[in-house]
Amino acid sequence: MIVGETRPLEEWATEAATVIQQLTAETVLSATTVRADGTPSPTAMANNLARGWYTALLWNPATVTPVAGGFRPYGAPDFWHGFTTMRFDIGSVEPVTVASYHGDPFRGNWRRDEAFRIKSAFRTTGGAKPGLVLGDFNALSAAKADGPECEQYYDPEPYLDQDHDDLEYQLLEGTIGTTQLADRRQSEVLLRRARWDHDDLARALVKLRPPRPRMTVTRAVLVDQEQAWRDKYTWRVIAEVPLGGRGART
Repeated sequence: MIVGETRPLEEWATEAATVIQQLTAETVLSATTVRADGTPSPTAMANNLARGWYTALLWNPATVTPVAGGFRPYGAPDFWHGFTTMRFDIGSVEPVTVASYHGDPFRGNWRRDEAFRIKSAFRTTGGAKPGLVLGDFNALSAAKADGPECEQYYDPEPYLDQDHDDLEYQLLEGTIGTTQLADRRQSEVLLRRARWDHDDLARALVKLRPPRPRMTVTRAVLVDQEQAWRDKYTWRVIAEVPLGGRGART
C-alpha cells in the first residue's frame, strides 16, 4: 500500500542535504566529505535507508581537515536512525574518528545492539581508533561515581515512582511495577574498556569549534538527559571541559 506521505528516497536525501548545507553556510562550517581521490563528495550524513531520519556531522574547515576517503555512513539494518562517521586530521599522530548517533527510542535490546555496532566502527587490530561519538542516546548512562558508602550510578534511578505507558521503552524488562530499573545496557557496552583524556578531548574540541565570535565555544559540557514525562526533559551536567585551558570539572 502506498500512502500520500510516501516519498522517494532521493527526495529525502536532497532535502536533508539542502538543510545541512544551509546550516554550514550560516555558521561558516563544512559538511562536505572528500573522496579517496581528493575530490568533493556527498554531504556528511546518514539515515536508515527506509526512513527520512538523518544524523550529520559539521566541522570547522579552518582548523580540521577531513581525511580523504574517511567518510562512512551506516544505516539499516544496524541502526534505527543513521550513524554518520568521519575521520579528521587535527594535527595529532593519527586521525580522529568522530561519529553522530541517534539511538532507537523504543527498544532497549536494539539500543544495546547498536552499541556493539558503534564499537565495531572504532575497532582496529590490537586496539581501537581514537575518536568520540556525539548524539542522543535515548537512554540513561551506566557511568558510576563514588557515593557516600560505595560506588553508585552517577544518575540515580529516575523512574521509581513513575507510572505511564512510555516506561516500557526505558526500563529493564520485568521491572515495570516492581523495581523499575532503567535499562543502561547500551552504555554499559560503550563504557567497557573506554578511556579518554580530558586534555586531549579539549584540544580536539578546540579544533572543531566554529570560528565566528558569535559562535565561540568556551567549554564542552557532557550531560545526561532525563525524561520526566512525555516531552518534558531535564539535563544533568556530568563534566565540563574548558576549551581555553587545561583540566575539567566533574
